[in-house]
Amino acid sequence: MDLNTMKSDAREAPPPARAPRRIAPKESRMRERRASHEALHDGVTGLPNLALFKDRLESALAQAQRHDWRLAVLFLDLEAFKRINERHGREVGDRVLKVVAQRLQALLRGGDTVAHRGGDEFLLLALEARDEANVLAFAGTILERIAQACEVDGASLTVGASIGIAVYPEDGRSGRELLRHADLAMCAAIEQKKGVMLHSQMPR
Repeated sequence: MDLNTMKSDAREAPPPARAPRRIAPKESRMRERRASHEALHDGVTGLPNLALFKDRLESALAQAQRHDWRLAVLFLDLEAFKRINERHGREVGDRVLKVVAQRLQALLRGGDTVAHRGGDEFLLLALEARDEANVLAFAGTILERIAQACEVDGASLTVGASIGIAVYPEDGRSGRELLRHADLAMCAAIEQKKGVMLHSQMPR
């Protein structure tokens, strides 16, 4: 082999492969925690998503059954939110959702959970459901708080809400039943323009 051939081979030889970067255990744990959090929380509001809400509901039901407690599921649908999205754009709509999420979080009592189901729908798990009057009062407070104007980029935007309520054990003994009955009550509240509807008050 002549000198020119040796130089050509040297130029064409690929560079040595780099060893893959080792991820430190601490960094790996942080990535796992971040991935787990993102899988169970809504990307817009930061609230628990439906999967995490269902998990907490099942845990709460196990406690309620063991100790003979009552609890309530509130299904909330925002009114006029789609109009805000159409007029002002999705970015403004997302900011309104964040404001609503913050207001709902501020109203939570010990052990309660609020989740963003998606779009303009939220779910609340109320553990201090002593009776229907107590739950109705809580729902009324939610409506009043949500109805306050949201100030976004100098614009005063308002949304309303309709809330359907299902109470354990009267309206269901499983998480699936309670969610379905709260959804039905919410639809009835929208149709009848009542703001709040208990599943037990729905026309039969």
